[in-house]
Amino acid sequence: MSKLIVVTGITGNQGSSVAETFLKESGWSVRGTTRDPSSEKAKAWEAKGVEMVKADADDVSSLKSAFQAATVIFALTDFWTLAWAAAQQQTVKMEEIQEHCYKGEVQHGKNMADAAGTVQGLERFIYSGLPRTSTYGEYKHSWHIDSKAAIMDYIRDHCPELNKKTSDIQLSTYMENWQWQMPTMPRKAADGTYHLACVGKGDKPLYFTSAKHDTGPLVLGLVNYKPGVVLSANSDVLSWKDWLKIFCETQKVPYGGYDEISFDDFAKSIPVPPLGQELAENHALLEDVYEAVQAGKQKLLLPKDIGVKTQTFRDYCETTDFSKILA
Repeated sequence: MSKLIVVTGITGNQGSSVAETFLKESGWSVRGTTRDPSSEKAKAWEAKGVEMVKADADDVSSLKSAFQAATVIFALTDFWTLAWAAAQQQTVKMEEIQEHCYKGEVQHGKNMADAAGTVQGLERFIYSGLPRTSTYGEYKHSWHIDSKAAIMDYIRDHCPELNKKTSDIQLSTYMENWQWQMPTMPRKAADGTYHLACVGKGDKPLYFTSAKHDTGPLVLGLVNYKPGVVLSANSDVLSWKDWLKIFCETQKVPYGGYDEISFDDFAKSIPVPPLGQELAENHALLEDVYEAVQAGKQKLLLPKDIGVKTQTFRDYCETTDFSKILA
């Protein structure tokens, strides 16, 4: 009898990677959740052999139905979709967007945990979380990080049986983030060279995750490992200067250099000011996370500890189409 993994967020980088990985695993079937099973994206997954079912993170009963008979649940909550929707639809005051999305994401996580707790025979609940920012310093704007920590707190404090089956996978900055029009996207200068801008000096090592390539294998590794662990799902370690050098080398374009910008300038580059603060602070936090893990202040598993070989950034660059920013 085949085992079943239910994947939330199946159309995103993380969820799609998990689905693709388990579709290739003998003895596994895959079920994906969607708010609209009739959508083109849902139909595309069905064509690959995924059972697509309707579920809404705001509706516990729909989640209970979608999760039934699962052996494993991969649970993903999404602060950013809530944030951009609130900004575009202007349903929330600008200064209240972060708190609004924090509360919404935490509720989604609680709903998923409550629904998962009703599944008989569930062996593993794997949540895509992040650490509480106070672990690393005083950060006031990182609502999308602390929301995920709050969800894990809820599981530990209110779902004792589910907690015994839970593991936390914590992704770092996506290698794919260059696509999202932030200062860290390489830009061609007037002289033909390529530059990248971010807060900080750009020379400190940071964790990066190849979300599309590595999330699936890492989740599979966690399924085959004991529960109750936290995985730092980093694929490679490099500074922003190294990032740009590798990008330029692999794409055969001239290296222009790293440009340090202030926290405020980074924040202003994002159309929604509060979310700009959120992203700017997130990049500052990355340095503290790496240093804390290396110093042993945070006891986290690394991919090698669960037997998973991850993609290097050079490999990512060599297999990625950057034409839309090289044209």
